[in-house]
Parts: sequence; C-alpha cells; structure tokens
Amino acid sequence: MKHAPTDKHSTQPSLSQHLFEAVRLSRPSEKNIAKLLATVLNLSESAVYKKLKGENVLTLEEAATLAQFFQISLDNFLLPTNAAVPMAFYPLSGQVSSPTSFLERLLNNVEMANQLTDAHLHYATTEIPIFHYLHFPELTAFKLFVWGRTTWELDEQHVETLPEDLAIDPAINHLRERILEGYHRLNSTEFWSLHLLENTLSQIQYFAEENIFRDHSFPVLLLEQISQLLGLQKSMAKNAVKHHIGKPPSKNAGAFLLFHNEIAHTNNTFLLTSREGSSVFSTFDNPNFLQTSEPAFVEYTKKWFGKLQKRSTSLTHGAERQRVRFFSKLEQRMKQG
Repeated sequence: MKHAPTDKHSTQPSLSQHLFEAVRLSRPSEKNIAKLLATVLNLSESAVYKKLKGENVLTLEEAATLAQFFQISLDNFLLPTNAAVPMAFYPLSGQVSSPTSFLERLLNNVEMANQLTDAHLHYATTEIPIFHYLHFPELTAFKLFVWGRTTWELDEQHVETLPEDLAIDPAINHLRERILEGYHRLNSTEFWSLHLLENTLSQIQYFAEENIFRDHSFPVLLLEQISQLLGLQKSMAKNAVKHHIGKPPSKNAGAFLLFHNEIAHTNNTFLLTSREGSSVFSTFDNPNFLQTSEPAFVEYTKKWFGKLQKRSTSLTHGAERQRVRFFSKLEQRMKQG
C-alpha cells in the first residue's frame, strides 16, 4: 500500500520528538530525563533510550501518559491551524483553596525560572507589580484578602482571610519571603504606567468604608507602605538593580530595567526567556494567569515587547529627569488619594 507524499511535513518533528522536547522544557533542572521517563512510562531505561533516539516510537497510550503527567498540550502538534494557541489555566483543574495555595504555585514558578540559564523576565503592568507587594507583610496580606474576596470567593467557602490575620500568618510570610528572594535574583525589564497605584488605592478606600478592618489604623499603614515602596522602586530604577528597603543589593541581585509605558494599554503580561525555552504568562481573572510555551505565540510576544520598548521612556541609569518626573506624579497621586 502506497503512502501519500509527506514532503510538506518533512521538517516537522514527530509526536515523540515533540513530547520529549516539551518534557525537557518543563523539567530544565532534571539531569536524567531517561530515568524520569522510565518511571513515568513504567519501562526500562534502555527501552526509553531507544525511543529518545527514534529507534522506537511512543505508542498512543504512552504519548497520552506523558501529556497527562507533565501537563503538556498536544493541540499545537495536532491542530492544523497556526492560530490555535494551547494554554494552561490552573483554575480549571482546581480552584485556589487558600492564600497559601496560590503563593505555593507562584513560588514554584519563580523557582523554576531561577533554574533556567540566562533567564530574563519581561513584565508589563498597569498596577503595582505583584512581586513588589511582597516587601511588606501587611500589603501582601491585604492583596491576598482582596483576591480571596473577589477572585477566589474564599469567604463563600467559609475560609476567613481577614488582612490582619494573614499579615501574621507564619506560612504566608515564609512563602512571601522566598518568592521575593526568587524575584530579586531574576533579571527583569519592566514596563509601568502612571495608573500603577489606582487599583490598590481604590481597594483600600472601598474596604475601609466597608469597615472590614478590625484595626482602624491598618489602612493608614498600607498607605505608608505604598509610599515606602515608591522610594524603593525609585532607588532600584536609579541603580538598575533589585534590593530590599534600606539594604544594599545582594551579590546575586538581578538587574532591574524600568520603562514608562505611556500609550499602550495592557494587562499583566510576563515573558520569561532562557536558553532552555520561553513562556508567556498573562493574567485573566487577576491574579490567576494563562500560560503557554507555544513557539509562535512566544515569538509574537517577544516582538510585542520590542514594539512596547520602542514606544516607552527609559527610567533607568542616566534618565534622572524622566525618573524624577514619573515618581513625582505617583507621589502626587498618593497625596490626592
């Protein structure tokens, strides 16, 4: 029986190759992929090596096992259109059950990023960057409380998440500090707008008026911490390096390049690049996010960030006039609000 010509797809990887490459990208720190695959597929390592070399192909059941175990979508391999972009959205597989479960997932992503070679984070946002809240237990607690009420609806699940309690929760503060340290080690290029404070300031005002705080001085403390955060952000932009409040940068501190995005509207969009591969994260139902490593979409996002940088104003290194003006406007917003 003659087969149809396959020249059109001769340069396309096989399903086995596609899956093995996706596994490598999902586990960049794994030193023995063959051993891991042997465990997952319940095969000998020699049998796995033959599959890795292309001598034997994966069965349909084996391909399904790998896709399910490593959370790999086969859509971009199987679907005929380049417009289809497979994305992971974790709330579909399990809602956030507590603030700690969200922070644990965020920590896992940050730790994986720090294991990559030459990792670099591009980050566009119109509100205070999620990692920057983590400098303060109370500000972190307040945002977790807000997301618990609005996005995760934890109050309807009878999970109490009042900000005063979250601020002194040992588990939350342990995760907060670890995530912050991981973010500090990453090199990042970030794009902010002058609307940076509006969302959080409005939330503080709303919940203060709703008398949600047991301690009536808590909202005042949150505003003081945002003012301190502006000073830290200005310092990091001036020196182009990440650090804690009142402390010099550590030896492994990541670079911090900041741009003022004046005209492009965006939600929270992250592009993580490395030698091993790249991924895009975009918030939907904030702070939940969509994630994809689909090559065409990653390439599109890289070009999008390139266009964004061309149309943005640098606030780092010698851009003192632009930097002072940017943060002065944010400080003025604090006084008004």
